[in-house]
Amino acid sequence: MINSKLSDAEKRSLKEFCDFVESEPMTPSAKVELEILRRVEADLCPQQWFVFGKLFAIEAVTGLATLFVCPQFNLGFGGHNELLHALHETVDPFTFYLICGLFFVVFGAAISGIFLNRDEIRSIKNSKYNYYLIYACTAYFIFALFGAEILIISLIPWIFGAVIGNAFGFSLVSRIRSN
Repeated sequence: MINSKLSDAEKRSLKEFCDFVESEPMTPSAKVELEILRRVEADLCPQQWFVFGKLFAIEAVTGLATLFVCPQFNLGFGGHNELLHALHETVDPFTFYLICGLFFVVFGAAISGIFLNRDEIRSIKNSKYNYYLIYACTAYFIFALFGAEILIISLIPWIFGAVIGNAFGFSLVSRIRSN
């Protein structure tokens, strides 16, 4: 008996489900079964290169967005930001570049934690810190290629800050999602 409070679509879905439950069992062909298993495996165990590519794309886009605040490339409104100039003058260079690296990646890392599904997050669990380091170094050297006024002294703190930003942003959002 179908509940009268259900909509027509819900009644149809319920009837189709009841028909399915009452039907004779069918075994799929070997080819179809292999394809189903392949798709389930691909969904549950995504390739790391694909997940890291997705991370890189998300972080590159958000990293470009943060450059609108950074005075170094004269994009957006960061060219004459008094707060950033005051911070640069009052904080020691190590701390400043650490904050700069952290700021550049933390938003992208947090957004990546939102866009990746649980299986993708699980697939990179053991190698994510290697990715963070590689991404930080890649971003730093891309800046140098595009003519950023980068000093060698800023290399270590910027990369360290970027790794911390990645770990913090990604872990925070991933943990919030898992609860």
